[in-house]
Amino acid sequence: MNLEAKDLAITTDRLILRPLTMADAPTVARLITEKISINTAPIPWPYSLQDAQSWLSTMKPDQVFGIFLPDQGLIGAVEIALNDGNEIGFWINDEFAGHGYATEAVTAALDYNFSTHPVTTISSSAWVDNIGSQQVHLKVGFEEAGRKHHFWPNRQAEVPVVRFILTRERWLQRQLANCPSDSHPLPSR
Repeated sequence: MNLEAKDLAITTDRLILRPLTMADAPTVARLITEKISINTAPIPWPYSLQDAQSWLSTMKPDQVFGIFLPDQGLIGAVEIALNDGNEIGFWINDEFAGHGYATEAVTAALDYNFSTHPVTTISSSAWVDNIGSQQVHLKVGFEEAGRKHHFWPNRQAEVPVVRFILTRERWLQRQLANCPSDSHPLPSR
């Protein structure tokens, strides 16, 4: 798949994922709440337009996607930082939490990344009190890989986190298990 960033869009049953641009910065800044900041390691609080612009200026188009709900617009983001531990992070604005949007978006981002990049594992972490994030990880196929303390800049402290890992092999097994018997998601060898 060789797409220009402007052409890259991933659609799911309910969502559109596309690279965020500087034009999205004001909306990103408005959507980040204190709750999101507390639960998401690298997001400072309060979160400003300058924070959003700084974040977006460092992003590669096929590694960070805005999560868009038709008729509602941007509701969150999902990022897979390849070459930086292959770690995924995601957030959904509080108003849209609890409707399965994070699960749907993370699944789509994982499918895209495992299909287009030669990564063997993707990791992630969630604050131990962020049960919603942990549930998303488990629903999309991650397995718990332990617990540790991790420095979160937004809290200026070490916080207990649950580590998760998803291997390409596990992702492929889930793809095959979810594939109707008359179709084949993978090319034959």
